[in-house]
Amino acid sequence: VCGLRDSALLAHLDRGIDLAMRHPQHADSILAALLERVAASDSPRPHEGLLQCLLEAWGNPQLELSDRAHRWSQVSSEARRLVCRWLAEDDLKDFFALIKSSRELDDDYDTRRFDYWKRFTGQMSYTKLILGPSLRTSTHPDVRRFIGKRRGRLGWLTGTTSDNMAILMKIGNWWFVEFGQTGNACYPYRDDLKPFDLSRISLDHRAQLANRHAVKASGFETTMVHRGDWEERFDATLARVDIWPDGVARGRAAQQRRVAAPRIVEIGNGASSLALPERIADELEHIRRTDVDNRQRGGRLWVEVWKRPSPELIGEMTKAGFRFANPRGFYR
Repeated sequence: VCGLRDSALLAHLDRGIDLAMRHPQHADSILAALLERVAASDSPRPHEGLLQCLLEAWGNPQLELSDRAHRWSQVSSEARRLVCRWLAEDDLKDFFALIKSSRELDDDYDTRRFDYWKRFTGQMSYTKLILGPSLRTSTHPDVRRFIGKRRGRLGWLTGTTSDNMAILMKIGNWWFVEFGQTGNACYPYRDDLKPFDLSRISLDHRAQLANRHAVKASGFETTMVHRGDWEERFDATLARVDIWPDGVARGRAAQQRRVAAPRIVEIGNGASSLALPERIADELEHIRRTDVDNRQRGGRLWVEVWKRPSPELIGEMTKAGFRFANPRGFYR
């Protein structure tokens, strides 16, 4: 099976899984070989059978302190990250499917949220669904199968309405909590300041998942609100903590390996300067219209632009202490 071309691999993975089941003494090495082969393919797509077999045999790769976590050391970090991505994609898809099934009308708001976060699944090292009481006590066969499928990977939400739910997402050193019901913001937390304990199966809505004090302690002025063109604001917020969509993140990693020297950009008639990556500096020079320096009169230093900057430029300017005000430009 591992010697097959990429085009034929998925169709024959079940043969390899069956071999692992029939020879339990060699199951770990067979599963490791299968996963490494899938990870080495050009476009590794999820295989439900292989994923469930790995979870049953080795446990959740997202739980580094579990009693079976050492088994994941049999595969490369790339292969382990692939499984984490599969789990993140599955959790996101099911989270928003559950929301959709509970609404009487389709809501573009939820579709936009799903489309936004799926751009980061390649970097999500941990995801977890936290379900409300209505799902926990449901006797519907589909719901029971859903809960059974995530045995050990679910939590229960308390202190809120029965139909509410949440998803926890870890990207790099940061956590982001989204809720099912409309009107809830996204709550960002630094890993060492998160107000919830992952070992607890029940989590309180207000005290642990929607904790504004922990958001501010993490360095954010407020929560991330889904209003207007919120995707661009979210991109800028994530860029400030060096989180980028999957494709951009790979490009940035490659660029950083090339160790490109920053370029100095003068602003405010030479009164200030910025050190920006070459590509970002080029964009700023291209869209920059003029600088307005009102600081001697107690005002702001503005870098006015004639078109909307990219999320990457907004992120770099944010790091330099500027804020973006659409449509005028950057100020500090």
